[in-house]
Amino acid sequence: MNFLQNKELNENHNITKTGYRALFLLSQLIKQPLSRNEIIEILERNPVIGKDLSKDSITNTINTLRKAGCIISRPSQKTQNKYVLKFHPFCIGLDKNQINALQTFRDAVIAHEDWQLVLHINNLFAKISKLAPDNVSKEILNTNHPFNDINIDILNTLILFIKTHKKAKFVYKSAGYGLEELEFSPEYITFENNKLYIWGHNSKYDSFGYLRIDKIKEVTTPIYNAPKSDVQNFDRPSVTVEYILKGSSAQTFVCNEYEEIIKKEESIITVRSHVKNKFNFYQRILSFGTDCKLLSPQSVQKEFLQIIKDIKAGYSYGD
Repeated sequence: MNFLQNKELNENHNITKTGYRALFLLSQLIKQPLSRNEIIEILERNPVIGKDLSKDSITNTINTLRKAGCIISRPSQKTQNKYVLKFHPFCIGLDKNQINALQTFRDAVIAHEDWQLVLHINNLFAKISKLAPDNVSKEILNTNHPFNDINIDILNTLILFIKTHKKAKFVYKSAGYGLEELEFSPEYITFENNKLYIWGHNSKYDSFGYLRIDKIKEVTTPIYNAPKSDVQNFDRPSVTVEYILKGSSAQTFVCNEYEEIIKKEESIITVRSHVKNKFNFYQRILSFGTDCKLLSPQSVQKEFLQIIKDIKAGYSYGD
């Protein structure tokens, strides 16, 4: 807090210095523990208090704060001879019901698969966690979300590379090959099935695809920017699919980044999706069960029908 540091004081002001001194000292102890000499130095620099300090001013001010409900430890070797503010009654507290309500709110946001909004909420909850009543509640606010296994520094680096069109070198832990080095031109990020994916051109396999961000263990970048053609003109296989949803699936449906609702009829909606990853798309379609029907194209209908047949065959006995 900067108390009147850049303002001329009116000689006729009605500030009660005793009360002002107590509030000002509290604001400083909230920031950090202070020794008696440090307190005197800070108070003397304040334009309201100045050098108007008696021998017992510090002790009286500390005792005033204690009477107001503050818990301030006495200076000792353990505290490096500093006063430590352990509690003050002017802070906001949260009970367990409020913690649970906050988590319920975050879960509802996660369901909409807006990864940027979830990140903002996580940052806010990390600050709110300082007001939590116990370590269990702090743990809920800080770690009970799908990005818990993601290195935030790596994520921020990826976001920067997307904005600046830089080609990145990844150390990636894949299921089939273990740790491998990949050269990758990142283009965008998606959030599906509670996982964050980075999409772009993989130079090692000369293909456009995605990587799970939680499996990226290290990110570096060459000293050059990726050529524009390398970032923007590589092959991005895509197919436009239309399907209808009915019942509860239609009522609760939320479009992802590559979908749009093109028709609504009472409890039935028609969705158009620009599919770049058929595996993820088919998982999404299967999650709708009998509420979903593929309309077009015919090639996707046939491929999906074959997937259903293969799943059924996998559960057949005697094969």
